[in-house]
Amino acid sequence: MMESAGVFMARGVGSIAGAKKVRITPSDGSPPIIVEALRAVIIATGSEPLYPNIEGLKEADPWTPRDATSSSTVPEHLIVVGAGAVGTEMAFAYASFGSKITLIGGGEEIIPSVDPRAGAIVREALMALGATVRTGSRVVEVSQKDEVVTVKLAGGDVFTGTEILLAAGRKPKSQMLDLESVGVSLDQKGYIPVNDNLMVRGTDWLYAGGDVVNRGQLTHTSKYHARIMSNVILAENKIGNDWSSTSATADRLALPQVIFTHPPVASVGLSTKAAAAKGIKVREVTAPFASLGSRIASDNAVDGWAQWLVDDHNVLVGATFVGPGADEQLHASTVAVVGGLTLKRLVHAVPSFPSLSEVYVNLLDAAGL
Repeated sequence: MMESAGVFMARGVGSIAGAKKVRITPSDGSPPIIVEALRAVIIATGSEPLYPNIEGLKEADPWTPRDATSSSTVPEHLIVVGAGAVGTEMAFAYASFGSKITLIGGGEEIIPSVDPRAGAIVREALMALGATVRTGSRVVEVSQKDEVVTVKLAGGDVFTGTEILLAAGRKPKSQMLDLESVGVSLDQKGYIPVNDNLMVRGTDWLYAGGDVVNRGQLTHTSKYHARIMSNVILAENKIGNDWSSTSATADRLALPQVIFTHPPVASVGLSTKAAAAKGIKVREVTAPFASLGSRIASDNAVDGWAQWLVDDHNVLVGATFVGPGADEQLHASTVAVVGGLTLKRLVHAVPSFPSLSEVYVNLLDAAGL
């Protein structure tokens, strides 16, 4: 597709070789070449699995998420280290394949990126499938012998399984880019510092987006960043206000996330924790996920949980849904958050009956409207 559009593509390892210059070390072993850009250079090198400093972990050769999503075999007992979005998704997937599951997380609840009440609903659903879930736990040692993997926790508890999946986070692939040669320093975690128009701080020609910047490691974030960077590079005035075509405002205020568990969890915008960190006072509105209409429309409709967060002006600033179809219900709230809609205006967004979208009626009723 790129070649048909006239794009020159080189396969190899890239690094910065000066202002607007990229050094390419070809994969075929031929000598490096230098390519100079007319306007800008974009870094989109992504991320890789983070290996915590755990004794014996690397020697045990754990699965990474990529291994888990491409395996042609189902382990008898899968131990998942890391109870975030990816670890929990994979725990559900392999439980559905017939694996015995042990999920180990360090937080007080699983999926710490969402409200703890949403995490609790998902944890109870996973345990109902027979999984063992350990929260507030730290793995201190891993060993493997005769196709048996042993995991030891800080408290002394020991679990044995047939395969281990490491889902303890990711780190940016930024160390080999020679950014220091143009005066750019990485942050403490290795992320490239950028402003809201995704220009690397201290430069006027270098941009970075996707997992290599600490603004939400999600596929759709990368697509959004590509759009913003393209607009900025082509713009006469590169500095845009919030919600302009040259500002990645959603990263701070309206980034959506869906966790494909059973039931799924969908969230957008601020959480109560994030709002507090930003000094934004919010009011919480909660309601059941299922309604009469959704029960008529779906044999699988079950009670879940829905949450809205509104600010002092009654503007929607965050939302979380847990329940069947939550992933498809999220975008309406995403649009509302981006649009700065008040609950009084959302009263007039009438959900169709009978459909799962009637969760919005539940929330409006709970808000006293």
